[in-house]
Amino acid sequence: MKIVALTSPGRFPTVVHDPGQWWSTLAQDSSYHLLRFSANAEWWKAVCSPIVLGVLGGVIRGTWRRTRGADRKAIRAGRALEQLRDPSIYGSAPLYIGAISEIADHLLTLNRIQNDLSFSLEAGVRVRSLDYNNSRSLAEYARRQTQFSALVDASLRLCLRDIDLLVVSVTCPEDLLSALIGVQRLRQTCTKMHACLVDHGYENFTLTPHLARLRAARTLDTIFDSVIESKDERDTIVPALAKAVEGGRAPRGFLTVSNFSVRSVAASPARYIPPPPVSTFTSEPLFWTRISPRRCYWSQCAFCVHNVKYADPSPPLLQEIPRALDRIEALLAAHYHTFYFSDEALSPALLAAFCKGVEERRLKFRWACRCKLERAHTPELLGRMRAAGCVEVLFGLESISPRTQRLMDKYVEGLDATAIEHVLSSVAAAGIGLHVNLIAGFPGDSAEEAVASVEFLIKVLSKLPNVTFTLNRFVLFPGTPIMSNPEVSGPSDRGRRRHTGILFILPYC
Repeated sequence: MKIVALTSPGRFPTVVHDPGQWWSTLAQDSSYHLLRFSANAEWWKAVCSPIVLGVLGGVIRGTWRRTRGADRKAIRAGRALEQLRDPSIYGSAPLYIGAISEIADHLLTLNRIQNDLSFSLEAGVRVRSLDYNNSRSLAEYARRQTQFSALVDASLRLCLRDIDLLVVSVTCPEDLLSALIGVQRLRQTCTKMHACLVDHGYENFTLTPHLARLRAARTLDTIFDSVIESKDERDTIVPALAKAVEGGRAPRGFLTVSNFSVRSVAASPARYIPPPPVSTFTSEPLFWTRISPRRCYWSQCAFCVHNVKYADPSPPLLQEIPRALDRIEALLAAHYHTFYFSDEALSPALLAAFCKGVEERRLKFRWACRCKLERAHTPELLGRMRAAGCVEVLFGLESISPRTQRLMDKYVEGLDATAIEHVLSSVAAAGIGLHVNLIAGFPGDSAEEAVASVEFLIKVLSKLPNVTFTLNRFVLFPGTPIMSNPEVSGPSDRGRRRHTGILFILPYC
């Protein structure tokens, strides 16, 4: 039985995503032939080549002379893609900036010479006239023959065609559309294929709050044969689904564990089998994974949509560290050496236990992680993290205003500007790179407080090496605490929030 894990066209591919524990379960069964295929890498090769101009020929504006100029830029962008796989380019800022600039200039040209599609490194491609918040619009567009579908065809040309089970994960609305198109195109030759959307939660994107509407709309499940509802159940359901497909009795629609008999649910695999790397445009495979499959230990931030993806309310456990280290050892043996731990926020206690385990096993690898800034991020802990291979920490600071932090349910007593500066300086002193996120426009936040947070970071970070920060615009996501209970502020301030300047993400229907 042939199973393909498909990476659909989307954001610029720089990391190898961990497909999940289900891969290990199926890889230990010789009756399954598993393959990972990145249509995304192939898609970017097509976009950064004259192929894209041929596909867009019917909608390109302007003269042939202007198009020929676009052709030369496409060729240079294709060369730049390959340069990004050369380790030497990352040792030279001019070379790296030059390569990225060639790609960016080509995408700008594509956006200038036609109006139908918008190309970017972040989203891949976006149909300008399409409502991405309406699943019916996405499904209807996916069934049409378009310039976008022709590009998806180009990305699938090397994909296995004799597929029994197609496993798809998406990371954003743009990915969801390209996945719908990809399934439609593969069905033309794989008529018996069962296509399952196994994961629809990534970073700030998740379909979880919209599942009731999507079940009623009957849109996504007219293209996907099945959709796994909960991220918590994915690793249990995929092996059970594979067995059901093999037996010709695969359930359809939106799936939970209750769709399968107890006997068909596989136990956790005895050992972890690393997935093979997929093609990316980096000098080595950067593995995007988690230390714990559980939600953030803090789980209080009023704006955060991450925890909506997880049904299990329990926080990460120290007992999970040995199993996480077993996985890392297996990944190191498979020639992965750099990891990004995408856990929403690793606690200081969990980091200390993890670093101790790395030291005891004498493991050598590079890694980055995300944390909620705490007073417990002491110079001693940060030194241990650096010794254990940590090269960067991302802190979600959001604001230095205690009043705004309370509104966000993120306030910690004693963590004032002086303490924050001490932690940030300690990270740099430990030799660890640093990225800090801020949020502006949170309900009740003021322009003066946002400016003060930016000025504080400029003052502090300008003294430190290897640092960056981002000022994010507040987005009101469905399923977040503030969306569910908009009139209530943080625990220490029960005033009403003023809903002004909010970017609102509409629910899927």
